[in-house]
Amino acid sequence: MSKVAGATRIIAVDVNSERLQGSKAFGADFSYNSNDETNLPEILAEHKIDVVFDMSGSPDAIELGIASLRTDGTAIWAKRSF
Repeated sequence: MSKVAGATRIIAVDVNSERLQGSKAFGADFSYNSNDETNLPEILAEHKIDVVFDMSGSPDAIELGIASLRTDGTAIWAKRSF
């Protein structure tokens, strides 16, 4: 959906390697395991991210997403609750 909306690069970040492998099938251009990358904030900052979309609700993921955004970027946080 992001590619259809005009995204030129899709970056997937997760703690689960299996989900990250599957992200390529859904259009991810880059994928990073946040448990394996010690300098992930710096790596993501190099991508100059315009939009962060988080569905985990994890405080660590939210913090990383905010830190990764370029100035005037957009953050979207979605968490389902039961």
